[in-house]
Amino acid sequence: MGISKDLLRQIERTLRPIRRSISNSIARAVVNLVNDDSGIQTVQVGVMAGENVDDAERFQQYGFSSVPLPEAEAVVLFPGGSRAHPLVVVVDDRRYRPTGGSDGDSFMYNYQGTLIRITGLEVRLGGPLAADGAIKGTARNAAEQVFLTALSTFVGAMLDAGVPSAARSTFATAIATFQAAAAAAISTKVKLE
Repeated sequence: MGISKDLLRQIERTLRPIRRSISNSIARAVVNLVNDDSGIQTVQVGVMAGENVDDAERFQQYGFSSVPLPEAEAVVLFPGGSRAHPLVVVVDDRRYRPTGGSDGDSFMYNYQGTLIRITGLEVRLGGPLAADGAIKGTARNAAEQVFLTALSTFVGAMLDAGVPSAARSTFATAIATFQAAAAAAISTKVKLE
């Protein structure tokens, strides 16, 4: 005893809206425009040829935010298969994503190559245009201040020994300038453990 063709057609007709809803619930897309002026970012994405979806809410991980460039790729959810309230849940841009990471590495990056890489117990800040090195902790700065204070005391003693005041003044200015620059080079916002 088999199922009749009429019954199969009826089952197919009954399931068609459910199948359509499921197949329309997720899509790949390309970012066209971004509006980052409100509490939740909205994007216009191209989902299928000729179909632009406007004002799709883009959900991002708490504590991290980015503004993707046009032509970045996205995954869009359409709850219940309805195009009425699209949700962008992932955006990636293969043009700029750093490669060559090791197991467990994490990156924060932008399209210009600026990069923060967390690898093992090391944090690397920089990019192709990075010019300044980083000093770990404040111990070096404290040691420099002790050295410069001793040097300043020594220069003062030289004046008492007959060294011309112009030379002492130049040396004292150089020490003070270096102390100020060294103190400014230590960030109170970035802490390395």
